[in-house]
Amino acid sequence: MINIVIVSHSKHLAEGIEALANQMLNPTHCRLAIAAGVDDEAHPIGTDAVKIMTAIESLAEADAIIVMMDLGSAILSTETAIELLDTELAQKVTLCSAPLVEGTLAAVVAASSGASLEKVLEEANHALTPKKMQLGENMGGSEPNDVTPSIQMHGKEAHWVVKTLMVYTLDLQRHWLSYCQNFVLTIN
Repeated sequence: MINIVIVSHSKHLAEGIEALANQMLNPTHCRLAIAAGVDDEAHPIGTDAVKIMTAIESLAEADAIIVMMDLGSAILSTETAIELLDTELAQKVTLCSAPLVEGTLAAVVAASSGASLEKVLEEANHALTPKKMQLGENMGGSEPNDVTPSIQMHGKEAHWVVKTLMVYTLDLQRHWLSYCQNFVLTIN
């Protein structure tokens, strides 16, 4: 099981990401926790290392825990939280540099499908590729950025298809289309 902690300066942002992610979550393989905002009604924006530590501890039964963070000081607070953890739990934690929204959704889909930690991190870190492709940004290769999808579906349905097909040996290429958060699956 690979669990994911969402760390954000904004409680509302984290709750929104959690609501989206829960649409694609398979609780057999992945659980979520959020650590967001600070307990100051006048100034609720910020991060709290103790909240982050508590969120990580709530997911301790996992084989691995990925922490997704929004802004720079969230990284510092997360690093502080990890220092407060016992050594065994701290060794399960991986900080992910992927964009918070797209990266979290990609990580949840991959983890919910039973993917390895390395694959989940890879999916999260490449989560912006489809948006860049859709906007026509050069991806650094000599290939054109045109994608001709054969099947389009929303993330929740795509999660079900990927989960179902994972039992077979297939080469699946997934491209996020950010416009409507679709997967394009090409079965080779």
